Amino acid sequence: MLLGLTLAGCQTPQLPGLQPESSTQPVQSATLPPQQQPATGGPSGTGAAPQKTGTVIPDAELSFERPQTETPLTAVPGAPDGIALLLPLSGQRASVGRAMLDAAQMAVFDIAGEDFNLMVYDTQGTPEGAEDAARLAVADGARIVLGPLYGRSAAAVRPIVAAAGINSVAFSNDRSVAGPPVYLMGLMPQQQIERVIRYAVQKGYRRLGLLLPHGSYGDLVLESARAASIGAGAEITRIAYYDPLATDFTETARAFAEYDRRREALKIQKDELAGRTDEISRQTLARLQSMDTLGDPPYDAILIPEGGNVLRTIAPLLAYYDVDTRRVKLLGTAQWEDPSLGTEPSLVGGWFAAPPALYRENFALRYEAAFGRRPSGLAALAYDSIALTVSLQRGETGPDFGGGALMAESGFVALNGLFRFVADGTNQRGLAIFEIKDRALEVIDAAPERFDGLTN
Repeated sequence: MLLGLTLAGCQTPQLPGLQPESSTQPVQSATLPPQQQPATGGPSGTGAAPQKTGTVIPDAELSFERPQTETPLTAVPGAPDGIALLLPLSGQRASVGRAMLDAAQMAVFDIAGEDFNLMVYDTQGTPEGAEDAARLAVADGARIVLGPLYGRSAAAVRPIVAAAGINSVAFSNDRSVAGPPVYLMGLMPQQQIERVIRYAVQKGYRRLGLLLPHGSYGDLVLESARAASIGAGAEITRIAYYDPLATDFTETARAFAEYDRRREALKIQKDELAGRTDEISRQTLARLQSMDTLGDPPYDAILIPEGGNVLRTIAPLLAYYDVDTRRVKLLGTAQWEDPSLGTEPSLVGGWFAAPPALYRENFALRYEAAFGRRPSGLAALAYDSIALTVSLQRGETGPDFGGGALMAESGFVALNGLFRFVADGTNQRGLAIFEIKDRALEVIDAAPERFDGLTN
């Protein structure tokens, strides 16, 4: 069943836009939520609140209260500048869609003005449902479509929005469906891989091992890692695949570590030294007695592009098979953004690329206070999509949701930091490098604040 809702005429304070750094390359910024923290301190309550160059984050006391009913608002089809939001509000992924809708409503109450008309439609989590929802949105006068969530659904929506002469900002990161009029809001794994590999090479790690899941995602990571390695001056020296649905990765880790070869090399060396009587040989043999293998693996960094249980299982197995993660750097993607990973000793010191967390943490605290649960990364994307359309609606020459406005060279700033859409329908983001600490994540290379010279 399709659901048409509207969030229009919200009587909430309107936050000012972020100020451009200069008149030559202004950052068109989607409005951010207020910093809810003591005026005398940053997030920790001490020192000055961190600020992005060229942005002004206003202090305000906005709060968000969850509506008292499930569908408190009435659709206003044909209202000026209708913003259509397509989400799976029923079906198997309804919980994901509802969480994203909560974040979108939160953004509307935070930053939209009285003239903001958000029309919400249920895709039912299927391409067919997305197609029906898009047709209804176009009939209701939508000027831009936010969503749908999945790549196949975005492909189904393409001919409808194209015929209507409007754009779709989908939440997918499947670049095979990207291309005007479909622009992707999702975090692109290629950029994360390039960012973390380039940083590792800068720090002296040039021999790269890849541990990849079987399937299209693993193939994408391999392609991205090869391109990044060529550009950064690294060499891929070992590639291994695993079944992402498996629960036992023992043999994969053992083979990838070349444990048997290195153990055999140790045995041969011990046997050679055992027949010698000179002092140096005896001392060397004594030292070898405490070792499990001889020689280093053929890489000094390992890219593991998955998080969760797969990462928690594989990393300690590598250490068990004598890959010293204090010397061999583990590299990952935004799927590693989980402070609890720091409870696994073999992961401490690992690096990954992800959007900056400063604004998202403030959002997460307010979201949890309103809805009783931590928001997902998709919820933050939903919030950012509203912030984007608010910014486009407030353009200097009036509302502009066209491709030129979406592809503004200077980009936008929102919860996930700096981003912009590019001609192929994908997006570029300013990513930070994080290091896993003991039960914490620490930024060790800040995200860029401008697109000048940005490589990822």
